[in-house]
Amino acid sequence: DKDVFYDLDGEYECFPSDLTMLVTALVALKYCKLDDEFVVGDEQIVLDEYMDSACVGLEVGEVWTFRELLYMMILNPASDAAYAIAYNVMNSLHEYDNLSMNKKFLKFMELMDEYCLSIGCENCHFKSISGSEYVFNKIVLNVSSTDDLAKVMMKAMKVPELVEIFKIKEVTFPENRGVYYYDIYALKI
Repeated sequence: DKDVFYDLDGEYECFPSDLTMLVTALVALKYCKLDDEFVVGDEQIVLDEYMDSACVGLEVGEVWTFRELLYMMILNPASDAAYAIAYNVMNSLHEYDNLSMNKKFLKFMELMDEYCLSIGCENCHFKSISGSEYVFNKIVLNVSSTDDLAKVMMKAMKVPELVEIFKIKEVTFPENRGVYYYDIYALKI
């Protein structure tokens, strides 16, 4: 399970992008059920204006289940879905009701850092929820190490909800909402 067969520069600092979304998923799964309904909020207006990354085109007011947003975030991978998940998670945690949208995002990134520490990661620090390098008019880099990325992936492979997503190649959402493909990142499980 934790045997290392070969390690070359495991502590080497790297900048995870799509794996960041796995940490977002792992944190969100601690607080939400897959069938919880999430409303796409004002975070999308800000993201549309300031983010340069892959998105599925979520629009303010749309209602999606957490499961559907997870599929979008992991299969596409879609930054707008990642931020919609994080914002809805933070809105469900009432101790953060008085925080602004940006402060809720910062708090969610703190939860991501804390989660990584709890699974034994030593070098993770998140400045973006989706792994995008350009957020809110600033260049930001999430930092990790290859050792920590392996720990995150090992943890993700033990979460049935994520393994279910890893196994599929295509998902169609109801009400003609579109088809999302999973090919480049397909895992053989």
